[in-house]
Amino acid sequence: MCAFLDVEPEAAVVQRAFMRARSARGSGDYKVTFTSSVERGSIGRGKRLPVQMIPPPLLGAVNEKLGALGYGAIDQSWNVAPVDGGERADGPDGWRAKLAGLLDGARPHTLAGECAIGSFALVAQDDERSRWVVDLAVGTVRQGDGEVDCVITGTAEDLVLLITGQVNVGVLRRVSRLARPRPTEELIVDRGEAGGRPPAVRWRGAGPFPAAVSRTRRIWLRRPDRLRVEVHLGNRLVRLGVLRGGRWWRWDAFRGTDSSEVVEEERRAWGVPPLLDPPLLEPLRLLLALRLTAAGRTVRAGREVLCAHARPRGPVEPAGTAVHEFEFDAQHGTILRHAVIEQAGPVSVTEAVLVSYEAEIESERFVFVAPDGGSGRSVDAAAAAQRAADRS
Repeated sequence: MCAFLDVEPEAAVVQRAFMRARSARGSGDYKVTFTSSVERGSIGRGKRLPVQMIPPPLLGAVNEKLGALGYGAIDQSWNVAPVDGGERADGPDGWRAKLAGLLDGARPHTLAGECAIGSFALVAQDDERSRWVVDLAVGTVRQGDGEVDCVITGTAEDLVLLITGQVNVGVLRRVSRLARPRPTEELIVDRGEAGGRPPAVRWRGAGPFPAAVSRTRRIWLRRPDRLRVEVHLGNRLVRLGVLRGGRWWRWDAFRGTDSSEVVEEERRAWGVPPLLDPPLLEPLRLLLALRLTAAGRTVRAGREVLCAHARPRGPVEPAGTAVHEFEFDAQHGTILRHAVIEQAGPVSVTEAVLVSYEAEIESERFVFVAPDGGSGRSVDAAAAAQRAADRS
């Protein structure tokens, strides 16, 4: 800096500058008042700034200056392009190596039938080789590709911070560090190695997203403690859940039957699986995460409904954040329609087709009978309650 200013270098000038910054006021970097030296921890971490959060006018001005200084422009690939400089990207202390070190030989707890998904993939957007499949049903982690229930994608650094608990997944989602992977239709052929890795064919990135799927969910509710939920795919029953008093039962076509008692704590039921805890019955939960704006009235399934648009709560809303559309029954408050809309169009739409609040429900409706005739297994109630409490 002294050479740039064409003045004699002085070691104490930096220290004095930070001392003066203690009483700084006005615009600027608010963190400098709590900094006492030049820190190098952020060098090379510019790619963690989500490009979606930079307003287009500011991005244009930044790119203009970058061009004048001989740097490349920032575009939508900024967060996923591999980091320049082999030491940071591939060295023993690099994020790629740290991610591999965490996952090689990892053995997650077996959670067969105890969670909403059985397997998921971890995919590093900035490294095609960093792809892992975590199978909770059998408690295994392996590198490569495979059929999974969902995909978690981010930079290798994001995944390391997430796995080690150094950052909350909600924070990464809020600043668009974790997102649904972009669809692609490009195939990669890996010819393998002689005597080593076998040949393989896989999609680049997430691959093409599947075609739209339509499911029918039928719900019977008798307050305070009777509930039955059926999920049909076409004419086929694929999931079933029954809540009766202090016990629940659940069945699906892949994992069979399980059941458990409900743990009551401070008037809230813990340990109930998501299938038997549909948000549409408890619309007040939305206020914790979403900011709603009234959008008029209409009619849905023969019922008058109140319409609302919703966006995530928080001090900063990343560009590209999905918009939620809701329709609430004007008399009972039940959610009769919920649509999630992104820039490319609707992602999911749930609509009530038939609604009745006065119909008599026979008691046999709340008796659980597994469609496959199996008796299933019992889930430890305390463990299920703790997992539910951790999610809340």
